[in-house]
This record gives sequence, C-alpha cells and structure tokens, in this order.
Amino acid sequence: MNDTDMLLPFVRAASASGVADDFAVELLRQQGWSQRRALQAYAMLYAERLGMTIPARGGRFEYARDAFTYLLTFISLAAWTTAVGSVFYELIDRWFPNGLANAYAQQSLQSMLHFQLATIIVAFPVYIAANFFIRRGLVAHPEAADSGVRKWLTSVALVITAIIALCDGIAFLNAFLAGDLSVRFALQALVLFVISGGVFSYYATAMRGAKSDA
Repeated sequence: MNDTDMLLPFVRAASASGVADDFAVELLRQQGWSQRRALQAYAMLYAERLGMTIPARGGRFEYARDAFTYLLTFISLAAWTTAVGSVFYELIDRWFPNGLANAYAQQSLQSMLHFQLATIIVAFPVYIAANFFIRRGLVAHPEAADSGVRKWLTSVALVITAIIALCDGIAFLNAFLAGDLSVRFALQALVLFVISGGVFSYYATAMRGAKSDA
C-alpha cells in the first residue's frame, strides 16, 4: 500500500462527514503529509465518484524539466567544488612541496590555476542560476518538494558526498596511525572534508526544510 492509498480511507470519511476538502488537506499537511499526496488522495476519491480518472497534463514534461534542472545543478556543483578543491590542493603543494615532485610539476601551477579558475567562473554562476530557479519553483509550488526526481538526485548527491567525507576521514586516520601524517596531507584532507561536509550539510538541511514545509 502506497502513501496515497493510506490516505484514501481518511478522505472518504472526511468527505462523507461534510468536512471541506481544503480544510481536510490542511489537516493532513499539519500531520506531515505533503499537499501533493493529499490532493492525489482526493483525486482518487473523485475518480471513484465520477467513474473516470481526472485528466492529467504535462506530467512527463514536468519530470523532464525537474531532471534537467537538478542534473544541471549537481553537475555544475561538482565542477566548481572540484575546481575549488584543486586550487587549494595546488597551493598547498606549493607551500609544502613534496620532495619527490619533479620540476615540471612545480612549474605547472600557473597553468593548473588558469584551468581551475576558468571552471569556477563558468560553473559557479550556472549553479547559482539553476539553484535560483529551483528555489523559485519551490516557493511558487511547495508541493514540488515532494518530487521523486528531486528526492532521488538529492539523495544520490548526499550519498556521494558522504562517501567522499568517509574515505577522507579513513585516509587521514590511516596516515596518522601509520606515522605518515604530514602538514601537507593534513591540510589537503581538511580541504576535502570541508568541501564535502559543507555540500552534505547544505543539502541535508534543504531536504529537512522542504519536508517540514511540505
């Protein structure tokens, strides 16, 4: 039994008792149900009464639009955060050079920074713009927070960042226990942890906020 089927007995009883539909929807929202789920239950109720399903329009387009927007957001996020991390890695390598590094690696800092800065300049505004459209859509249509596309892609991003932070912590602890921990390695591990932890915290908070508003 899915969530909508669980709500169907309630909306049947509420409607039969003369409870206004919008009031019943608000009650369900106060109990943690999203407006979208409540309206889906009422759609099933009226489909039973009318003997026909309610015509649907634009569902596939909306899913495709959501998928495009969220994919663009996470791809641009991955691009600029990776570039930021690489900039710090290169600077740390320069400040705390590895004695085994060859001269070419030391001289390539400028060219590496050019590429990473170009990536940030392009990807970061794209991320901000895509995130703006997502937020504007959620304000106009709060039920969009219950989108399956949004939940799945955000969950995938959370899993990836959690894995990165976990692996970073394991590598740091392993180097510490083995006595191979250097200032250079510790700073690079800190950069990776801050970036991955920041992304995880941001989207975990966003998911909780959207769930409480739904």
